[in-house]
Amino acid sequence: MAITNRKKLEAAYTFDGQPFDRALLADKGEKHGPRKTRVYHLAAVPTLGAAGAPEFRTQNATGFFEVEVKITGRFKSTARHTKCDLEATCPLKLQLAPPGTTATVFQKVKCKLAKPKKYCSYT
Repeated sequence: MAITNRKKLEAAYTFDGQPFDRALLADKGEKHGPRKTRVYHLAAVPTLGAAGAPEFRTQNATGFFEVEVKITGRFKSTARHTKCDLEATCPLKLQLAPPGTTATVFQKVKCKLAKPKKYCSYT
């Protein structure tokens, strides 16, 4: 079934428990067709500050950088009048690019969905 965003669909980034960036994925009112997959490409520039610098140095030594992305929004399906909240938390483990290159290796991750309210389903 088709859905319409009732709130903005947003992604919030955190590193070591501290937020560092947000991204707008889709505006309020945007429609998503039935049986359609939509891919959002996210980009962030970490500004970690003094508190996050020691943890970044520790992770940098391992060659990986762990970031959490939380996606939030609210939608309404065309088949129901119920407005449903969406909340997914995705732990990303990014492999840092070797010196002199800009390529980052991404691995598929499983996101944890918050329990939907009654009459809402994400499947």
